Amino acid sequence: MSGEPHGDDRTYYYDRMRPYDEYLVQIDPYSLDDPTLKPSNENYKITLNPSVVTEIEVPIVAASEISGQVKRLVGQGHAGVGAIKVMVLNISKDVLTEITTFNDGAYYYLGLLPGSYRAYLDPDQLARAGYQSQPAAIEFDIKPMAGGQPVENIDFLMVPITPAVETPPKN
Repeated sequence: MSGEPHGDDRTYYYDRMRPYDEYLVQIDPYSLDDPTLKPSNENYKITLNPSVVTEIEVPIVAASEISGQVKRLVGQGHAGVGAIKVMVLNISKDVLTEITTFNDGAYYYLGLLPGSYRAYLDPDQLARAGYQSQPAAIEFDIKPMAGGQPVENIDFLMVPITPAVETPPKN
């Protein structure tokens, strides 16, 4: 099955599809000319009725960007940490995006849809390295707006986990 584009409005027509069958239509978010635009959903499940044209309208929204830095406590100062995974959970859609920090600890990602989010550092990576994150998580909302909404300064500090000091039992 292959579709044929029709006109300049990116309408595709598919024929020879079986009625009453269920199809999963996947939208390629990278096929848009403008990288700041994304489909609000990437998958659509449809059932075709016989002798009826089924139209699927795909809403396009402006994607937003997130940026910040991950540092770790070093003596009395801070140093950026590379290769740390920043997890960004879209609470509204239960979609997780992983962003890896650059060598200086900075990170940037363009492609967040409007919704409620929680950002945090990868807990497994922190545990293996013996660190905890301050803050543990940062929540934020992205409102739908033309051109997207930049979310900046989502910063984390990695602090070494201090082992619990055991007190000797009293006699």
